[in-house]
Amino acid sequence: MNKKKYLAWFCDFESSADFSKFVNVHSLLITKFSEKFDKIYLINVLNLKFFSQKNDQISFELDQSLNLPSNIKFYNPINSKEFENFLVGKILIGIHNFGRSLRHLKVLFLIARHKIKLVQISNIGNLQLGMSPLKIFFGKACYINLNIFIHINLLFC
Repeated sequence: MNKKKYLAWFCDFESSADFSKFVNVHSLLITKFSEKFDKIYLINVLNLKFFSQKNDQISFELDQSLNLPSNIKFYNPINSKEFENFLVGKILIGIHNFGRSLRHLKVLFLIARHKIKLVQISNIGNLQLGMSPLKIFFGKACYINLNIFIHINLLFC
């Protein structure tokens, strides 16, 4: 069976306001990527995390005022099984845009199990409040240097 390659942007949207902020910040990248890929999936990892309250009630409508390309698809899996069913017949190249805390370990396991290659695009001028260099160092030591889960294949800063 010939699998198709798609771009998937893994994000952690807790509300539709988070979704709108994401689209506004990344609109140029989304537009450029949409020219190169047949489909781009924006995948919400909220329900895939450990200790998350399952929320299938969030409605993420693609607002017409955002002027997104027509090949952008939003996917909000309810659980891991639904996410695995979604992956059947697809090869995903993923953009990592969610946390690296203990709550996200399950998502990283799923990504590693399905051999999804990850790319991380970071704006180093946008350091979040509460992030200290010590946390950043130890977070990377656990996930990348010790090879517990998955490597970030490319890192753009």
